[in-house]
Amino acid sequence: MMYQAEISRTNPTAFIFLIDQSLSMTDKMSSGKSKAEFVSDALNRTLMNLITRCTKSDGTRDYFHVGVIGYGDGEVRNGLSGDLGNQIMQPISKIEANPVRIEKRLKKEDDGAGGIIEQEIHFPVWFEPEASGGTPMCAGLTKVAEELVNWCDIHLDTYPPTILHLTDGESNDGDPSCVADK
Repeated sequence: MMYQAEISRTNPTAFIFLIDQSLSMTDKMSSGKSKAEFVSDALNRTLMNLITRCTKSDGTRDYFHVGVIGYGDGEVRNGLSGDLGNQIMQPISKIEANPVRIEKRLKKEDDGAGGIIEQEIHFPVWFEPEASGGTPMCAGLTKVAEELVNWCDIHLDTYPPTILHLTDGESNDGDPSCVADK
């Protein structure tokens, strides 16, 4: 039987992003960006896409609550800072209202005549690339579980949370499959 639950402002769902911020994330990719920079850009675009999905004519509706947890350098921490740094799970409207900064970037687009043009866009940044130390993956997964237990205790009849874990390496604090299975 498929699970069904309405997602609404009174019945939101949750997304948690668990991000590897260990030293190996400084490795460069073929694009010239580090893995940490690539993940940061991808996560910031994803947050913007989630915001867009919740934006209606009367504003941003809190269909989603979102958390970002980073792990590296032997610690697990909230991946967001500033006004978003006081708790991990945040309604999407609060995330929308509190980027760390807005960058001007160039986006390549089709010009309609077979060519490519670059257009300046505003790119909100909520998550900064960081990379240092070891990979406490088990501790990160444990923190995700703790946050979701608290969130689910408040939101009893919601659509199940989605967890996205972005990593390139091996855990250095045990077998993460044991924690993930729980």
